[in-house]
Amino acid sequence: MNNHFILSLGRSGSNQLVDLINQHPNLLNYGEVLGEWIAMRRLQRRIGIFRNNDARWLDFLLKNRMPFYSAQAVRAVHQLQRGDRPEIKARKTVSSLGVKESSLNLYRFGLGNYLFERPWLKIISLRRLSALDRTVSSLMLHDTGVVLAHKHGPDTRRAPVVIEPARFVRTLNAVAEENAELDRITAALPSERVHRMSYEETFTDPEALPKRIDELYRFLDVDCFEPRIRMRKILPRNPAEVIANFSDCRDAAMSAGLERLLS
Repeated sequence: MNNHFILSLGRSGSNQLVDLINQHPNLLNYGEVLGEWIAMRRLQRRIGIFRNNDARWLDFLLKNRMPFYSAQAVRAVHQLQRGDRPEIKARKTVSSLGVKESSLNLYRFGLGNYLFERPWLKIISLRRLSALDRTVSSLMLHDTGVVLAHKHGPDTRRAPVVIEPARFVRTLNAVAEENAELDRITAALPSERVHRMSYEETFTDPEALPKRIDELYRFLDVDCFEPRIRMRKILPRNPAEVIANFSDCRDAAMSAGLERLLS
């Protein structure tokens, strides 16, 4: 069995990418595994295994049989709660097993060299090219708590909110720095190990999506497959429709010399 690692940042479409991967009969991705809200992470903390050694924790998840079936059992419960049919895969049918994490978490948990020290690990780099769109999405996540929306679920759109211009500028600047750091990491990895994807090229153009997914499946050495789109954008509107005082926020960003990030 091969292994892969989705390296991304918040509000970049990584939940949807994990869903598209997991629909393939020969692929499985656990999603995030380092966050303290994750069931497997809480269990690890409770048991006390790999204490202060998250590199070994990640290796254990990617190589051991026990988390393979435990994670799928938790996932099956969530699927039942949503009214979906549970999907349990046999280990022998999975060609590539992976996780996803943000580049921020790698450094937060002392894993800055993790990807570089494991040449057997394929890296899927998913980036949202628009710093502005990611900023707006991040601010809305913080203010509404809505992480994702399923395609046939209730409408999660909210009335426009007022954002303090100084907060908008801080977030926009931080997002740009995070994007640059993600680019630096992927640029330093051997190119044959990295498959680069962008939110805009993958999820905003329905006609381009099948091609992007086929490219991803080829990178993971599995046959072509046609997944279903089961999630939808939380913020289908432009920033001015989401942030009530967007003109004030835009003016503050321009005054801070960040006009290049507003397009």
